[in-house]
This record gives sequence, C-alpha cells and structure tokens, in this order.
Amino acid sequence: MMRASFLLTCLFLTSYIFSTQAQSCLLEGITFERQGQVDSFAINYPECTHIEGSVVIDFRIENLRGLPQLSYVGGNFESYNNQYLENFSGLENLEEIAGDLNIVNADNLENFEGFGSLKRVGGVFKMWDNEGETFDGFDNLSYVGGSMRFLYGEGNVFVNSTFPKLDTVFGGVSIGIMPNVSKLDAFFKLKYLGGIGISDCPSITRLELGSAVEFNGYFTMRQNTSLNDISRIENIENIQLTSLSIQFNPLLSICDYEPICDYLLEGGSATIKSNGNLCNSAEEMFQICNGTPLACPTGDLIINSQDDIDEYYARFPNCTEIDGDLVFFDIKCDNYPFNLGDCINDLTGLRNIERVNGDLKFDYISYNFLFNLRKPDLPNLEYVGGLFRFDDVGVDTFRFLDKVKHVGGLHITRTGVNLGWDSLKVEELSACILHQNSWDSIPHVETLKRINGKVEIHNNRFLNISALDSVDHVQEDISIRDCENLLTLPFLSNLNVVFGSLVVVDNDTLSYFSIPDNITSSLAIIGNAKIESLDNVTSIGGSLYVSNNPLLISFFENTKITQLKDFEVVNNAKLEAISGMDSLKYVSNDFEIVGNTTLKSISSLSSIDSLFRCNIEGNVSLESLNGLEELKRVNRRFILAGND
Repeated sequence: MMRASFLLTCLFLTSYIFSTQAQSCLLEGITFERQGQVDSFAINYPECTHIEGSVVIDFRIENLRGLPQLSYVGGNFESYNNQYLENFSGLENLEEIAGDLNIVNADNLENFEGFGSLKRVGGVFKMWDNEGETFDGFDNLSYVGGSMRFLYGEGNVFVNSTFPKLDTVFGGVSIGIMPNVSKLDAFFKLKYLGGIGISDCPSITRLELGSAVEFNGYFTMRQNTSLNDISRIENIENIQLTSLSIQFNPLLSICDYEPICDYLLEGGSATIKSNGNLCNSAEEMFQICNGTPLACPTGDLIINSQDDIDEYYARFPNCTEIDGDLVFFDIKCDNYPFNLGDCINDLTGLRNIERVNGDLKFDYISYNFLFNLRKPDLPNLEYVGGLFRFDDVGVDTFRFLDKVKHVGGLHITRTGVNLGWDSLKVEELSACILHQNSWDSIPHVETLKRINGKVEIHNNRFLNISALDSVDHVQEDISIRDCENLLTLPFLSNLNVVFGSLVVVDNDTLSYFSIPDNITSSLAIIGNAKIESLDNVTSIGGSLYVSNNPLLISFFENTKITQLKDFEVVNNAKLEAISGMDSLKYVSNDFEIVGNTTLKSISSLSSIDSLFRCNIEGNVSLESLNGLEELKRVNRRFILAGND
C-alpha cells in the first residue's frame, strides 16, 4: 500500500514538472496592438513561455503586466513610439531575447523595471529618443551579442545609472546626439567591447573605459565639442582597433597614443581631421607615430590652454606657417579667476609664426590672456589669409598684430571693449562684419581703403564707425541694421561705388547719412526713426525700397536713375512728395506707393512710361496722379484704392 502511494506521488510530481516546463509557441511572433491582447495573453496562451518569433509592442499599449509567464523571445522585442509605458513591469521572468531589443521614442518612460531577469540580448540593443532618467531594471544583463546604440534624447541615463553586471558587448557601444552625456561609467565593468563610438555629445570631456576590458573593434570620436582627453585608450590591456575615425573635436589636441599609433603603423585606414593642433590628419599622425619630425603640422591649430602652446613649440620649434586656422579657445578659463594655472597667458611659443593661411580666431578668451596681448606676442606674423575673428572677447587692442600687412577680413561679435584698430595697418579687407558689440566707437584706420567683400554692421551700440571713413570702395553689399545708438554714417559719403546693395534698416537714432552716388544693386532705407531726408544718389542698379521711416519728408534731388527692378515707397508717415525721380522711365517688377498718409504729389515720376505691376493704395492725402501722365502700359496688374 505504501509502495502504491509512493508511485502515485512520483507520477504526480513528474506530471507537474512536465506541465510547467517551457512551452514554445508563436513561431511567427506576435504584435500586441490592444491592451486587451496583453491582459488576456495568459488565457489565450496558458502554456506559452517561449515565443519563438518577435514581440512587437504597439504604441497604444499602456502596460505589460499580463506577460509574467514569458521567459524567452526568439526574435526581436520591439517598442516604437509608445507614449504610455512608464516601465516594463510584467516581464519579470524574461531571461533572454535572441534577436534585437529595440525601444524607440518612449516619451513617458521612467525606467526599465521589468527587465530584472534579462541576462542576454543576442542581437542589437537599441535605445533611441527615450526620455528615461535611469537604466534601473537591467540589473542582470550581462551579454549583448550585437551593438548597443544610444541615440537622441537628453542622455541623463548615463549620468544617473549603470549596467551593474554587463560583461560583454560584442558589437560595440555607440552614443550619439545626447547633450547631457558626460561620462561612460555605465560600461566601466565590461570585459569585452567590440568598439566605441561617441558623436555629437557636447558634455563629454574625456574617454573613460575600464583597463581590464578586451577591446576589439572600431574607435570613432566625432563632433564632441568638449572632448579633450582620450588617453585612457592607452591603459587598456588588450586592445585591437579595426577602424579609426577622429573628427571635429576641437579641444582634442593629442592623439598619438600607442593603440592608435600601432593601428596606423600597421597600415590601418583612418579619418582624422578638424581636431586640435596635433590631431589633424592621418598622414600627420602617421609621421608623428613613426618618429619622423615635421616642420609644421597640417590643418588647423586650435589652442585651448597654455600647455597647448608650449607643446606646439616643443614639437615644431621651426614652424613658421599655419596651414589652416589658428584658433584660441580658452575654455579652461571659464571659472576665472580661480583656475589661472590652465589659462593662456603667453603667446611667445608662437613667436616664429609668419603666416596663417586660414582664419585667426579668438573665442571666449580669459582676461589673463588679454592683459598680455598689449605686447607684440606674435612679432613675426605678417599674413592672415582668412578673417580676424573675435567672438565674445574683451580684447581692447590689436597691438599684438602690429606687423600684419595682409588680412582677409574682420569678423567681430559680442565684444564689450572698445577695440584699438589704429594699430592695424592694412589697406584692404575681404569683409567687415560687426555684430552685437557694445562699445561706442572705432578709432579711424587711415590705411584702410578698400573692402573686397561685404560690410555688415548689425545690432551694435556704436555711436559712430569712423574706422571706415577712409574706405572708398566696397565690392559687395553694405548692411547697417539695428544699431540703436548710431548717429551718423559719414563713411558712406566717401564711397565712390557700392558694387552691391545698401541696406539701412531699423537704426533708431540715425538722423543723417549721405548715400553713395552709385549703387549697383538695391537701396533699402527701412524703419529708421529719425531720418528726415535722402540725398546724393545718382544711380541704383537694382531696386529701391523706402518704407516705415516716420520722419522722412524729402526724397532724392536730381537723380539720374532711369530704370529700377522694384520701386516701393511704403508707410512713410510724413512724406509729402516723391521728388528727384524725373529721369525714371521703367520699373520691371513691382511699383508700389502705399500707406504714405501725408503724400500729396508724385509729380516727379512723369517720365515713367511702362510698369509691370502697379499698386497705389492708402495714400489718404494724395491729390492727383499727374505724375503718371506718360504711363502707357501696365503689363500685369493696376491697383488704385484708398487714396481719399
């Protein structure tokens, strides 16, 4: 009797074990399109623990709490564009995904709770454009057979959390376009890594990987504006690079570390460009790694600290020419005056430089640097092929450039100190661009005669721009816009020809300027609150726009303009007569006289015989159209309305 009971017990246990073993199902996978499908899964598939195909979570699914029996997915696990899931609770027994794990654009995601039992992802682990703040939930993930790809989103997950048991990422880790990624602690315990790629992550300053990792794969650093140190690559015990790309990391000045040199010297193909001063081309890096001395490096020279200058001189003591741009970007001095040890304070390491073939640019420079610029620290520099570019710099003198005889142009923005241009002895510039500067005036530069490109003077607080008073030739457009304190523009009266357009817009205090005789393109006088009269133009090669000048009373006198592309006189509240246009015969595009409420006469337009489109509207004081008695043809449209 006891034996019979024992046999029955064994039979029961055996039956129970087999009934609870994993059951494969859904060879073609399943897409959960409605919450009801999730909630009823255990009823519809009571023994299904291993889904052989892929699992797709539709964007309408609110939770996964109906899937606790699931332990294996043979295909992919995918969730795209879901706006409801806060976590993945319900997947607590899921141990393996044989394919890819893709979670993309989950705006409401708080964490990854529910993946606590997940140990393996056989394919790609892709997390794109999610707003989660932590990786919490991946507590037991140890293996990823493909790559781990993190793209878009803020990147706070890399600041707040890690993968505590992650051992192997066979396909490598790629992180891109995540502004808050500042460290890589999440991968510090890896023992095998198939590559690393970091792109468009402006907060990351240094590469940090564990020294025990076996590294076999790609190495890509691209467009990381604060990255300045990849030396940790040299501490990895077992490393083999299969591809190399280092581009557009302006603060990264040194790249000749042993793994990189080994790769290059073994003939590996690489893309290296637009980084700091000693990391600018694969050819240059090969020579540095090979111990072949270089007279000068190629590409840009980007200076971020005093150490960069000292290092440059130590390596290239005989270099006299910068092939590209020379850029001073003193980012380490952001906390002035507390960290002056790193600040640029002496340019004498560049004393042999005679030519800069690109731009000479100063960007966010410390005051410690500026005080030293009052002596000629670039005593042999004579030629700058591109622009002098000053951005957010308090420099108040050009004395340190007093030997320069040629410069492409000036581009000065957001500077708060009056620049002493009088030490700049050049006869011509390719361009003059002045934006958002808060100083009052620019001392006269007697030698400057010609600007071969454009002149842009926008959003400045200048009272005058006398530095340009000797200029007699501008090859392209002149644009003077939103200068709230500008009183006069005497330099315009000294110009013989403007080979482009003259645009004077929204200068609230400007009360007078004399227009150059000849303008080959358009003339636009718009929104200047105190301009009362316009004069001294002989010819305009393109269009004429005069609008929203509330005090303008008189027009040109005795011009010789015969043809215009557009003629627009609009909303000049005190204009009484359009005069000085007696020679105008033809307007090829728009002819508009609109909203000039005090305009009485257009008699000086009596020579016009042909128009394309004509609109005379809202001039409530206009007494007659006697000025258009010679008009014989309007090709497209004639509007006459609201002229009381």
